[in-house]
Amino acid sequence: ITYANRYTGGTSNYSMTASNVDERGATMTIVYESGLRSEQRYTCSNGAVQATGYVDMAAGMSGASATAQTRSVEGELLPQNLRVGSRWNTRFVIAMQLGAVLPEATNTVGDTMNGTVSIQREAIAEEAVTVPAGTFRAIKVKAETDFRIDAGAGASPENYPPLVSYEWWVEGKGLVKTTMGGDQSIVSEATAIVLP
Repeated sequence: ITYANRYTGGTSNYSMTASNVDERGATMTIVYESGLRSEQRYTCSNGAVQATGYVDMAAGMSGASATAQTRSVEGELLPQNLRVGSRWNTRFVIAMQLGAVLPEATNTVGDTMNGTVSIQREAIAEEAVTVPAGTFRAIKVKAETDFRIDAGAGASPENYPPLVSYEWWVEGKGLVKTTMGGDQSIVSEATAIVLP
């Protein structure tokens, strides 16, 4: 799937390609317009899709070379029977290299900060969605993402306001649209979907 991302002051493009697909899962490669690449394995367990690591899409789309090492993952990316009313959680414990994103970042352990990313999702509607790649019947999902960064020895952890986003998932295709930001003005839409 190729995506166009629109935000105040600019646009960017990226693509997601599945490979090594079998009954246990698939490898997803994300290539950003800047040339940065990210690869992650997704697994299937009892019909649910689970991510094996955290991918910072915002950093990749901005061209930052931030890296996040995933220490642990709990929960699902998508539940077995996604339908209106479904609720599920995902939690990543990460160590992130912030120097590339925030050159001024300094703390007692260099440029590495530990934290958690917790995502609560709820399928809130089934509706038609139109994106450049076409019109589809989709499940609309509300996602609330909480970031908590451990500030270092003796300091209090930093909590950020939850990021609310909406996702449109299409059976047999995947994620075709995402909106985020306080006014949902950051929009990512599928421009092309190529199935094998």
